[in-house]
Amino acid sequence: RRLVVWARAWKQHPPAARDVCKCPSLTVMIPHYGEDNLIRFDQLFNQRIELEKKSTVLMAYLVDYFRDEFVNFARRMHGRTDQPTDQQVQFELRRWASLRMQTLWRTVDGM
Repeated sequence: RRLVVWARAWKQHPPAARDVCKCPSLTVMIPHYGEDNLIRFDQLFNQRIELEKKSTVLMAYLVDYFRDEFVNFARRMHGRTDQPTDQQVQFELRRWASLRMQTLWRTVDGM
């Protein structure tokens, strides 16, 4: 049955493409219910998570789980031509961790 439907679809002509200006606009609203978009710096080093009867700090877990990505991040931060301030490094570290932990940050970052 599926093969028949697929074969019939090849006989049909696709509809004509509309002009972009005539297409309806699209608005997306993302409910976040108080979820922080960017992990706070103190959360990275103070928040503990439970894994298989072990307790570990969030940043240690992220570095261990995403080892290759963290190595790339460290190389990128070390290879910068300008000398970043501590605040810039902290922000980039928080951003890196948020992109790996939170669905909302990845959704908003991808738009």
